[in-house]
Amino acid sequence: MMCCGTGGAAEAAGQSSESPFAWNDPNSDVTVDSLGAPSLLKVGNDVFAFAEAQCKKTKEGSEKFFNGIASHVLTTKNANAPVEVLNDVKETKVLEKGDSAEARKEVDVSRPTAVVKENEIYMLVGNYSQTAVAQRSGEADSGILLVKVEVSGESGTEKKIKWENTNDVSRASLGAELESWTQLTGGGGSGVHMGDGKLLFPVEGTIKKKGEPEKNEKAVSLIIYTLSGPSWTLSKGMSDGGCGDPSVVEWKDKLMMMTACDDGRRRVYESGDKGESWT
Repeated sequence: MMCCGTGGAAEAAGQSSESPFAWNDPNSDVTVDSLGAPSLLKVGNDVFAFAEAQCKKTKEGSEKFFNGIASHVLTTKNANAPVEVLNDVKETKVLEKGDSAEARKEVDVSRPTAVVKENEIYMLVGNYSQTAVAQRSGEADSGILLVKVEVSGESGTEKKIKWENTNDVSRASLGAELESWTQLTGGGGSGVHMGDGKLLFPVEGTIKKKGEPEKNEKAVSLIIYTLSGPSWTLSKGMSDGGCGDPSVVEWKDKLMMMTACDDGRRRVYESGDKGESWT
């Protein structure tokens, strides 16, 4: 898997509105090697399956790996029989960044974590690595992106996800909040569209504690949310150490977060204050 740092496409007022990003179909020499972080999304009356697609490109005897996002609308045609989906490379889209076709490189869209708002799908993709940022000195890039796509299709026809609008690709800006984190990535699966308009996503991260060697870091689960794309906040509350792969749902004005822990157990946390504390 290739992890590429990316910049934001949402620029300040007065700057160029042309996006450096482009959604493209994989080339003919690309195959889907494996799938990760699969999930289901209900958009209106339609259900979509989506996942991170681990792609492999073979050229002149060498192999190159990168990731994309695979999606497929589920229908009732084969309701009584299992159907394999997302394994066809034609169902995969790859996000690329560059000023020209020759300069474009694949962007990391690992562990897509999605929230549905009417007919729009917001996906948190990519990951933050303190080591990678240090290697790219001078870049204020978290490596985490928010992408927005829409579902299209007339009534009675098969619905599809529209990947054309790359102006809706923006960097998740966390500023000083990232300083204490060594790694941060989406939890995969689905997030929550809150009643107050916030888009809330489960994330997994590692914190480097003073006096402890890096190898002793344990993953924790928490949430990240935004009311407007450029501004993001990490919740103060988090799971116990060693509990990752979070998934979050809203239930009776509370958030429920399920995690997979190092001891082999599943632990469910509850929050009545939007992630400020978990019990």
